[in-house]
Amino acid sequence: ARELDLQSAKRNARLTELSRRAITAAEQIAVSLDHLTVGLGHLLLVMLLEERSPISVLLREEGLDEMRLRESLDTAAASLLVSIEVVLDQALDQAESLGSHYTGMEHLLLTLTADETGRRLLIEQGMNPEAIRGRIKRQLRK
Repeated sequence: ARELDLQSAKRNARLTELSRRAITAAEQIAVSLDHLTVGLGHLLLVMLLEERSPISVLLREEGLDEMRLRESLDTAAASLLVSIEVVLDQALDQAESLGSHYTGMEHLLLTLTADETGRRLLIEQGMNPEAIRGRIKRQLRK
């Protein structure tokens, strides 16, 4: 049922092609780790690894450590396994409020910085959600 909900959300959301691919890649990582949900941690890892997006550079510069994140995913840390469905709807609203017709990876990350669960996750991974939020907003204004 969860997979169907996520598939439905992906179909109905106006995602950029890169965002759609990132969500699909997050699903693949979750399956490879035998996790029952596609979590925020899976999405964060994909954002970090997706070198076609400036979000990858931003996350690295803000201190996201790939090995630490992978280790947390391997041990199935609860905060990383919160379903990404929570973020998808909020990211669509975030994109619209910023005048975008499509939801990009920057909107997904911006939503993580605004969502309480996402904020905790970013802090656990050694990052400052406010600094990330400020950088994304500056990027979007350009």
